[in-house]
Amino acid sequence: MENYKTKLTIAIPTYNRLPKLKQTLASVLEITKGKSVEVLVSDNCSTDGTWEYLQTVPQDRIRIFHNEKNLGADRNFLNCFEKATGEYVMLLGDDDLLLEKGLCSILEAIEKRPVFIHTNTSGLIERENGELKPDRPRMKENGLLIYQDKNKFLQDVGVYITFVSSLVFRTEYVREIQDKEKYIDSYFLQSHVALRTMEHEGCYILDTVNCCAASGNVAVAYDLYYVWGKCFGDLLYKTAIQSGFDEIAVDQIAHRAYANTIRGFVWSFRKTCDNTNAWNQAMLWSYVKRYPELKRSFSWAVGCPRWLIPVAKRLDKMILKLTKIIA
Repeated sequence: MENYKTKLTIAIPTYNRLPKLKQTLASVLEITKGKSVEVLVSDNCSTDGTWEYLQTVPQDRIRIFHNEKNLGADRNFLNCFEKATGEYVMLLGDDDLLLEKGLCSILEAIEKRPVFIHTNTSGLIERENGELKPDRPRMKENGLLIYQDKNKFLQDVGVYITFVSSLVFRTEYVREIQDKEKYIDSYFLQSHVALRTMEHEGCYILDTVNCCAASGNVAVAYDLYYVWGKCFGDLLYKTAIQSGFDEIAVDQIAHRAYANTIRGFVWSFRKTCDNTNAWNQAMLWSYVKRYPELKRSFSWAVGCPRWLIPVAKRLDKMILKLTKIIA
Protein backbone atom coordinates (compact mmCIF):
# COMPACT_ATOMS: atom_id res chain seq x y z
CA MET A 1 0.00 0.00 0.00
CA GLU A 2 1.28 3.46 -0.89
CA ASN A 3 2.06 6.05 1.77
CA TYR A 4 -0.01 9.06 0.78
CA LYS A 5 1.10 12.57 1.73
CA THR A 6 -2.42 14.00 2.04
CA LYS A 7 -6.02 12.86 2.36
CA LEU A 8 -7.11 14.47 -0.90
CA THR A 9 -5.59 15.76 -4.11
CA ILE A 10 -7.59 18.39 -5.97
CA ALA A 11 -6.25 18.09 -9.51
CA ILE A 12 -7.12 20.78 -12.04
CA PRO A 13 -6.45 19.89 -15.69
CA THR A 14 -6.40 23.08 -17.75
CA TYR A 15 -5.97 24.38 -21.27
CA ASN A 16 -6.28 27.99 -22.48
CA ARG A 17 -8.84 29.20 -19.93
CA LEU A 18 -6.64 31.48 -17.85
CA PRO A 19 -9.34 33.92 -16.62
CA LYS A 20 -11.54 31.02 -15.42
CA LEU A 21 -8.56 29.15 -13.98
CA LYS A 22 -7.54 32.17 -11.91
CA GLN A 23 -10.99 32.25 -10.28
CA THR A 24 -11.06 28.51 -9.70
CA LEU A 25 -7.54 28.32 -8.30
CA ALA A 26 -7.94 31.36 -6.04
CA SER A 27 -11.04 29.80 -4.53
CA VAL A 28 -9.38 26.39 -4.03
CA LEU A 29 -6.26 27.86 -2.42
CA GLU A 30 -8.38 29.91 -0.02
CA ILE A 31 -10.57 27.07 1.24
CA THR A 32 -7.79 24.45 1.47
CA LYS A 33 -5.62 26.43 3.92
CA GLY A 34 -4.67 24.28 6.89
CA LYS A 35 -6.32 21.15 5.48
CA SER A 36 -4.78 17.85 4.41
CA VAL A 37 -5.28 18.68 0.75
CA GLU A 38 -2.84 18.83 -2.16
CA VAL A 39 -3.61 21.25 -5.00
CA LEU A 40 -2.24 20.20 -8.38
CA VAL A 41 -2.59 21.87 -11.79
CA SER A 42 -1.67 20.16 -15.07
CA ASP A 43 -1.31 22.67 -17.92
CA ASN A 44 -1.90 21.03 -21.30
CA CYS A 45 0.50 23.31 -23.23
CA SER A 46 -1.68 26.42 -23.03
CA THR A 47 -0.80 29.40 -25.22
CA ASP A 48 -2.63 32.10 -23.25
CA GLY A 49 -0.11 32.71 -20.46
CA THR A 50 -1.40 29.96 -18.16
CA TRP A 51 2.02 28.46 -17.44
CA GLU A 52 3.59 31.85 -16.78
CA TYR A 53 0.78 32.66 -14.35
CA LEU A 54 1.08 29.33 -12.53
CA GLN A 55 4.76 30.01 -11.89
CA THR A 56 3.78 33.16 -9.94
CA VAL A 57 1.60 31.20 -7.50
CA PRO A 58 3.40 30.36 -4.21
CA GLN A 59 4.90 26.94 -4.82
CA ASP A 60 4.40 25.83 -1.22
CA ARG A 61 0.64 25.84 -1.89
CA ILE A 62 0.51 24.15 -5.26
CA ARG A 63 2.21 21.59 -7.51
CA ILE A 64 2.28 22.55 -11.18
CA PHE A 65 3.03 20.50 -14.28
CA HIS A 66 3.39 21.57 -17.90
CA ASN A 67 2.95 19.32 -20.92
CA GLU A 68 5.48 20.14 -23.66
CA LYS A 69 2.76 19.48 -26.23
CA ASN A 70 -1.00 19.27 -26.02
CA LEU A 71 -1.84 15.68 -25.14
CA GLY A 72 -5.62 15.99 -25.39
CA ALA A 73 -7.97 16.23 -22.43
CA ASP A 74 -8.01 12.51 -21.59
CA ARG A 75 -4.24 12.12 -21.37
CA ASN A 76 -4.13 15.24 -19.22
CA PHE A 77 -6.66 13.56 -16.90
CA LEU A 78 -4.36 10.53 -16.73
CA ASN A 79 -1.46 12.85 -15.88
CA CYS A 80 -3.46 14.16 -12.95
CA PHE A 81 -4.16 10.65 -11.69
CA GLU A 82 -0.47 9.76 -12.00
CA LYS A 83 0.86 12.87 -10.24
CA ALA A 84 -1.62 12.85 -7.32
CA THR A 85 -0.14 12.15 -3.87
CA GLY A 86 -3.45 12.17 -1.99
CA GLU A 87 -5.25 9.06 -0.76
CA TYR A 88 -8.20 10.27 -2.86
CA VAL A 89 -8.16 12.42 -5.97
CA MET A 90 -10.77 14.79 -7.33
CA LEU A 91 -10.58 16.15 -10.89
CA LEU A 92 -11.87 19.73 -10.77
CA GLY A 93 -12.82 21.53 -13.97
CA ASP A 94 -10.79 24.69 -14.52
CA ASP A 95 -14.01 26.71 -14.79
CA ASP A 96 -15.77 25.19 -11.75
CA LEU A 97 -15.75 26.40 -8.14
CA LEU A 98 -15.15 24.07 -5.21
CA LEU A 99 -17.26 25.19 -2.25
CA GLU A 100 -15.86 25.31 1.29
CA LYS A 101 -18.67 23.39 2.95
CA GLY A 102 -18.39 20.84 0.16
CA LEU A 103 -14.68 20.36 0.73
CA CYS A 104 -15.29 19.79 4.45
CA SER A 105 -17.97 17.24 3.60
CA ILE A 106 -15.69 15.41 1.15
CA LEU A 107 -12.96 15.18 3.80
CA GLU A 108 -15.53 13.79 6.24
CA ALA A 109 -16.55 11.19 3.65
CA ILE A 110 -12.91 10.21 3.09
CA GLU A 111 -12.59 9.29 6.76
CA LYS A 112 -14.98 6.41 6.05
CA ARG A 113 -12.55 5.12 3.37
CA PRO A 114 -15.18 4.45 0.70
CA VAL A 115 -14.55 2.82 -2.64
CA PHE A 116 -15.88 5.92 -4.39
CA ILE A 117 -17.50 9.29 -3.64
CA HIS A 118 -19.96 11.15 -5.83
CA THR A 119 -20.78 14.75 -4.92
CA ASN A 120 -23.77 17.00 -5.30
CA THR A 121 -23.27 20.01 -7.59
CA SER A 122 -25.05 23.14 -8.72
CA GLY A 123 -24.95 25.60 -11.55
CA LEU A 124 -22.89 28.76 -11.34
CA ILE A 125 -24.47 32.21 -11.54
CA GLU A 126 -22.38 35.20 -12.61
CA ARG A 127 -23.77 38.47 -11.32
CA GLU A 128 -23.52 41.79 -13.16
CA ASN A 129 -20.53 42.81 -11.02
CA GLY A 130 -18.70 39.63 -12.06
CA GLU A 131 -19.22 37.90 -8.70
CA LEU A 132 -19.80 34.16 -8.96
CA LYS A 133 -22.52 32.53 -6.89
CA PRO A 134 -23.69 28.89 -6.63
CA ASP A 135 -27.16 28.16 -7.93
CA ARG A 136 -29.57 25.70 -6.32
CA PRO A 137 -28.01 22.20 -6.12
CA ARG A 138 -29.51 19.40 -8.23
CA MET A 139 -30.14 17.17 -5.17
CA LYS A 140 -31.63 18.02 -1.80
CA GLU A 141 -28.82 18.47 0.72
CA ASN A 142 -29.02 15.69 3.28
CA GLY A 143 -25.44 14.91 4.34
CA LEU A 144 -23.61 11.72 3.44
CA LEU A 145 -25.60 8.82 2.02
CA ILE A 146 -23.69 5.57 2.45
CA TYR A 147 -24.41 2.57 0.22
CA GLN A 148 -23.31 -1.04 0.42
CA ASP A 149 -25.09 -1.85 -2.86
CA LYS A 150 -23.21 -0.30 -5.77
CA ASN A 151 -26.17 -0.84 -8.12
CA LYS A 152 -28.41 1.32 -5.96
CA PHE A 153 -25.59 3.86 -5.66
CA LEU A 154 -25.17 4.13 -9.44
CA GLN A 155 -28.92 4.33 -9.95
CA ASP A 156 -29.04 7.35 -7.64
CA VAL A 157 -26.01 8.96 -9.29
CA GLY A 158 -27.40 8.35 -12.78
CA VAL A 159 -26.15 10.33 -15.74
CA TYR A 160 -24.02 12.50 -13.45
CA ILE A 161 -21.41 9.74 -13.33
CA THR A 162 -20.19 11.57 -16.45
CA PHE A 163 -19.60 14.92 -14.73
CA VAL A 164 -15.88 15.29 -14.05
CA SER A 165 -16.05 17.66 -11.08
CA SER A 166 -18.47 15.45 -9.13
CA LEU A 167 -16.17 12.41 -8.93
CA VAL A 168 -13.79 11.59 -6.09
CA PHE A 169 -11.60 8.55 -6.76
CA ARG A 170 -9.66 6.33 -4.41
CA THR A 171 -6.15 6.76 -5.80
CA GLU A 172 -4.91 3.20 -5.20
CA TYR A 173 -7.86 1.76 -7.10
CA VAL A 174 -7.26 4.09 -10.05
CA ARG A 175 -3.63 3.03 -10.24
CA GLU A 176 -4.55 -0.65 -10.20
CA ILE A 177 -6.25 -0.22 -13.59
CA GLN A 178 -3.49 -1.02 -16.06
CA ASP A 179 -5.43 -0.37 -19.27
CA LYS A 180 -6.87 3.11 -18.64
CA GLU A 181 -5.43 4.31 -21.95
CA LYS A 182 -8.02 2.30 -23.87
CA TYR A 183 -10.62 4.85 -22.76
CA ILE A 184 -8.79 7.76 -24.37
CA ASP A 185 -11.08 9.56 -26.83
CA SER A 186 -14.14 7.83 -25.37
CA TYR A 187 -15.39 11.25 -24.15
CA PHE A 188 -15.98 9.67 -20.74
CA LEU A 189 -12.57 8.42 -19.64
CA GLN A 190 -13.16 9.67 -16.09
CA SER A 191 -16.44 7.74 -15.94
CA HIS A 192 -14.99 4.49 -17.27
CA VAL A 193 -12.25 4.73 -14.64
CA ALA A 194 -14.83 5.48 -11.93
CA LEU A 195 -16.86 2.38 -12.81
CA ARG A 196 -13.75 0.23 -12.94
CA THR A 197 -12.71 1.32 -9.43
CA MET A 198 -16.12 0.21 -8.23
CA GLU A 199 -15.22 -3.39 -9.00
CA HIS A 200 -13.94 -3.24 -5.41
CA GLU A 201 -16.27 -4.13 -2.57
CA GLY A 202 -16.92 -1.72 0.28
CA CYS A 203 -19.09 1.33 0.78
CA TYR A 204 -19.94 3.98 -1.78
CA ILE A 205 -20.84 7.52 -0.70
CA LEU A 206 -23.20 10.01 -2.28
CA ASP A 207 -22.32 13.36 -0.73
CA THR A 208 -25.50 15.44 -1.01
CA VAL A 209 -23.85 18.62 0.32
CA ASN A 210 -23.40 21.05 -2.57
CA CYS A 211 -19.68 20.58 -3.19
CA CYS A 212 -19.08 22.29 -6.51
CA ALA A 213 -20.67 25.02 -8.62
CA ALA A 214 -20.17 24.36 -12.31
CA SER A 215 -20.35 26.40 -15.46
CA GLY A 216 -22.85 25.15 -18.04
CA ASN A 217 -22.48 24.83 -21.80
CA VAL A 218 -24.52 27.02 -24.13
CA ALA A 219 -23.30 25.04 -27.14
CA VAL A 220 -21.04 22.04 -27.83
CA ALA A 221 -18.41 21.49 -30.52
CA TYR A 222 -18.61 17.70 -30.55
CA ASP A 223 -21.04 15.34 -32.31
CA LEU A 224 -23.85 15.25 -29.75
CA TYR A 225 -25.45 12.09 -31.15
CA TYR A 226 -22.18 10.16 -31.15
CA VAL A 227 -21.19 11.23 -27.63
CA TRP A 228 -24.56 10.88 -25.89
CA GLY A 229 -25.83 8.07 -28.09
CA LYS A 230 -23.04 5.58 -28.65
CA CYS A 231 -20.33 6.69 -26.18
CA PHE A 232 -22.70 7.01 -23.23
CA GLY A 233 -24.33 3.72 -24.13
CA ASP A 234 -20.93 2.00 -24.31
CA LEU A 235 -20.05 3.42 -20.89
CA LEU A 236 -23.05 1.74 -19.30
CA TYR A 237 -23.73 -1.37 -21.38
CA LYS A 238 -20.07 -2.32 -21.72
CA THR A 239 -17.91 -0.93 -18.93
CA ALA A 240 -20.53 -0.87 -16.16
CA ILE A 241 -21.64 -4.44 -16.84
CA GLN A 242 -18.03 -5.62 -17.18
CA SER A 243 -17.37 -3.98 -13.80
CA GLY A 244 -20.02 -6.10 -12.12
CA PHE A 245 -23.08 -3.88 -12.23
CA ASP A 246 -26.42 -5.58 -12.73
CA GLU A 247 -27.77 -5.35 -16.29
CA ILE A 248 -31.29 -4.54 -15.07
CA ALA A 249 -29.96 -1.63 -13.00
CA VAL A 250 -27.87 -0.42 -15.93
CA ASP A 251 -30.90 -0.55 -18.22
CA GLN A 252 -32.92 1.54 -15.77
CA ILE A 253 -30.15 4.12 -15.49
CA ALA A 254 -29.74 4.35 -19.25
CA HIS A 255 -33.49 4.59 -19.90
CA ARG A 256 -33.87 7.43 -17.40
CA ALA A 257 -30.88 9.27 -18.87
CA TYR A 258 -32.07 8.97 -22.48
CA ALA A 259 -35.68 9.84 -21.59
CA ASN A 260 -34.77 12.96 -19.63
CA THR A 261 -31.28 14.47 -19.69
CA ILE A 262 -30.12 13.34 -23.12
CA ARG A 263 -33.40 14.12 -24.86
CA GLY A 264 -33.17 17.54 -23.20
CA PHE A 265 -29.68 17.97 -24.64
CA VAL A 266 -31.00 17.25 -28.14
CA TRP A 267 -33.79 19.83 -27.81
CA SER A 268 -31.47 22.48 -26.33
CA PHE A 269 -28.30 22.07 -28.37
CA ARG A 270 -30.05 21.73 -31.71
CA LYS A 271 -31.15 25.36 -31.15
CA THR A 272 -27.73 26.71 -30.17
CA CYS A 273 -25.17 24.72 -32.17
CA ASP A 274 -24.07 25.45 -35.73
CA ASN A 275 -22.61 21.99 -36.37
CA THR A 276 -25.81 19.94 -36.12
CA ASN A 277 -25.68 18.81 -39.77
CA ALA A 278 -22.51 16.88 -38.92
CA TRP A 279 -24.10 14.95 -36.06
CA ASN A 280 -24.46 11.25 -36.85
CA GLN A 281 -28.06 10.20 -36.19
CA ALA A 282 -27.21 6.52 -36.53
CA MET A 283 -25.00 6.83 -33.43
CA LEU A 284 -27.90 8.20 -31.40
CA TRP A 285 -30.25 5.40 -32.42
CA SER A 286 -27.60 2.73 -31.67
CA TYR A 287 -28.82 2.64 -28.05
CA VAL A 288 -32.06 4.65 -28.06
CA LYS A 289 -33.60 1.92 -30.25
CA ARG A 290 -33.66 -0.27 -27.13
CA TYR A 291 -36.57 1.84 -25.91
CA PRO A 292 -39.46 1.85 -28.44
CA GLU A 293 -41.51 4.19 -26.22
CA LEU A 294 -38.89 6.93 -26.79
CA LYS A 295 -38.91 6.67 -30.58
CA ARG A 296 -41.62 9.27 -31.22
CA SER A 297 -40.16 11.85 -28.86
CA PHE A 298 -36.59 11.47 -30.15
CA SER A 299 -37.82 11.51 -33.75
CA TRP A 300 -39.39 14.90 -33.08
CA ALA A 301 -36.36 16.24 -31.22
CA VAL A 302 -33.98 15.11 -33.97
CA GLY A 303 -36.10 15.71 -37.04
CA CYS A 304 -38.21 18.83 -36.64
CA PRO A 305 -36.97 22.05 -38.31
CA ARG A 306 -34.94 24.25 -35.96
CA TRP A 307 -37.43 27.10 -36.18
CA LEU A 308 -40.17 24.73 -34.99
CA ILE A 309 -38.25 23.37 -31.98
CA PRO A 310 -39.94 25.54 -29.29
CA VAL A 311 -43.43 24.51 -30.44
CA ALA A 312 -42.52 20.84 -30.98
CA LYS A 313 -40.85 20.67 -27.56
CA ARG A 314 -43.95 22.03 -25.80
CA LEU A 315 -46.21 19.64 -27.70
CA ASP A 316 -43.90 16.72 -26.87
CA LYS A 317 -44.09 17.64 -23.18
CA MET A 318 -47.88 17.76 -23.28
CA ILE A 319 -48.10 14.34 -24.95
CA LEU A 320 -45.75 12.82 -22.37
CA LYS A 321 -47.86 14.19 -19.52
CA LEU A 322 -51.03 12.88 -21.13
CA THR A 323 -49.44 9.45 -21.66
CA LYS A 324 -48.52 9.25 -17.97
CA ILE A 325 -52.07 10.21 -16.94
CA ILE A 326 -53.60 7.55 -19.20
CA ALA A 327 -51.10 4.94 -17.97
